[in-house]
Amino acid sequence: MKKWITGLSLAAAAIWLVSLPEGTLAQCAANFWMTRKQATLASGFVAYVLMVAVMVLALRLSWVEQKLGGLDQAYRWHKWAGIAAAATMFVHWMMEQAPKWLVHGGLLTPPVRKHAAEKMASSDWMLLAHTTGEIFGYVMLFLVAVAVLKKIPYQWFRRSHKLFALVFLAVAFHSVALVPANLWLTPAGVAMVVVTLIGVLASVVALFGKIGGARRYRGTASALQRLPGELIDVTCTLEKPVSYLPGQFAFARFEGMKDAHPFSISSANTIGNKVRFCIKALGDDTRRLVGTLCEGVAVEIEGPYGRFNFVRGGKTPKEVWVAGGVGVTPFLARLEHLARTQETLEDKTIPAVEFYYCSQQDNALLQRVERLCRQAGVTLHVFDETRQGSLTLEKILQNTKTPAHAELWFCGPRGLGDALQNAWRAMGLPLQQFRREHFEMR
Repeated sequence: MKKWITGLSLAAAAIWLVSLPEGTLAQCAANFWMTRKQATLASGFVAYVLMVAVMVLALRLSWVEQKLGGLDQAYRWHKWAGIAAAATMFVHWMMEQAPKWLVHGGLLTPPVRKHAAEKMASSDWMLLAHTTGEIFGYVMLFLVAVAVLKKIPYQWFRRSHKLFALVFLAVAFHSVALVPANLWLTPAGVAMVVVTLIGVLASVVALFGKIGGARRYRGTASALQRLPGELIDVTCTLEKPVSYLPGQFAFARFEGMKDAHPFSISSANTIGNKVRFCIKALGDDTRRLVGTLCEGVAVEIEGPYGRFNFVRGGKTPKEVWVAGGVGVTPFLARLEHLARTQETLEDKTIPAVEFYYCSQQDNALLQRVERLCRQAGVTLHVFDETRQGSLTLEKILQNTKTPAHAELWFCGPRGLGDALQNAWRAMGLPLQQFRREHFEMR
């Protein structure tokens, strides 16, 4: 991901460089103010291209999800491309402002002023573009800070994040208005037109609430069970059939919720009109939902998304599943699928499965997990961390003697996932055989 984002930035910079008029670089070598001008324009162009990439990644397009390996990965790209865009924009702003501060401080000689006629011809238009860019640049940096700082409530992040589409439109005006006229018929000019059209279209889709519109289903909460530990098991009956794979997730917005939230689907794959979720109170919205949801409440589902779908990447004869907390949800869907279709471990197309479930004995879902494992022929290891300490890869490998011939599927707390993945990497095992859902939308 970092290589691709860096590569996109370097490609944008290269396009700008090859588009400069002949002799520009020689002038830059002899003139600080020319260097500053070109560096400001180039950094602005790179930041603009990155912003367009951020806008496209926000659209939840199926082909983007497929290329990147799931919506969770697309959101990681979206996050880091946004951070890269903000950092490059800060460089762009510093290129513009820092020399002015040095001039005011008497540390730098100001440039030769333009002739009055030249200033009059461009002052109004360029002043508006400069002012727009500066104001909305501050707004964007603020929005990025809200998105990155986890201490800021999720609701603030969700609502403020919707402003990015408007910010982009303002930045698009700033960028297009300030491109030198002699660059429009160059590769940089063509690229500017293309990325602007893509970015504006993405902004319009976002502003009119059309993201994921083709994957939306309306329905009602038709069955509900409250479980200990601030959990609810809810089945939604939809107005039309939906197809999904075990392990995928969907965005759900129940009546009374201000924003949709992503939840793993806990029912088996089917082409029917029912979708089941197991929801735990992890924040203000979900805590309110767990406490107040009742049968008959309207719901809107958007999905399915994700590639944590147990479609095997290799020919490994064994799978290791590791679930922590509510991360057991996608495994419930897979277990139900295996039990329903009566696929057995004697079937050579189905790998042997060792399932490590980090759970206390009074976990409300444990009985369901045990029953489905018996029906599906999956070997279950219930791991109580309060008595047995943290689950480690070393403990897992006591039962899985040949990890190079296994795929490990993990869904659960980030800390446990990081520890297992780092240990997997340290052993020199193929990372493509470590399958993990980065279930973070921020």
